[in-house]
Amino acid sequence: GQTQITWTTNYSDNNYGILYGKIIHNKCNLDFKEENNIKINKFNNNGLSLNGRITYLHYGLLNNLMPSTNYCYKIYNSNETSETYSFKMYDYKKSKTNIIVYGDLDTLNQKTILNVKKTILDYNVDFILHNGDMAYDLYENNGTTGDIFMNQIQRISSQHHYMTSVGNHERMYNFSHYKNRFYNPTLVFNRSSNYFWTLETNNTKIISINTDLYYDAMGVPVKFSDL
Repeated sequence: GQTQITWTTNYSDNNYGILYGKIIHNKCNLDFKEENNIKINKFNNNGLSLNGRITYLHYGLLNNLMPSTNYCYKIYNSNETSETYSFKMYDYKKSKTNIIVYGDLDTLNQKTILNVKKTILDYNVDFILHNGDMAYDLYENNGTTGDIFMNQIQRISSQHHYMTSVGNHERMYNFSHYKNRFYNPTLVFNRSSNYFWTLETNNTKIISINTDLYYDAMGVPVKFSDL
């Protein structure tokens, strides 16, 4: 199995990686280090503006993970080390899959995130699908609203498989905040964007389509030849 760990820094650093390993008898064993399968994107939070705030988005792939196995991990670079997080690797062959689906979540509604976290535990949820409209909006205040939102969902997304699709609120700067903050090559087979993806389990097939590509900001249909 394979999963992706995503994190953001405000500075560039050539020394970075992920320490990870299995949790055995409630003990975290950071036996492995991943430094090679990590992609970094220098991101301008204000579109192509010269005064845009620059952040560095990291996408690290962990490979050869065993299904239904608990793992722990932490991020490091030259200056700091994150706290230790944990997750359970999803088993695509299991007979029953529990999914939480929601959309339209801003930075002010913390009750929803707490309820999602409780529901995950109560129903043994396998993964979350956030169906668009995030932060209201990710790009605002030179991307700092997006950073606040990402920090808020971290208590869910750092410990559970967190999937996303596009809403109309992600449109600004040609969907750049969505494309960069939620880029996932394991879903899009190394295409440049994650507008379209599919996920198939033993009893479920999810198809994600960015229908907003077919309309302009005013809701007027775009000619197919213009796409």
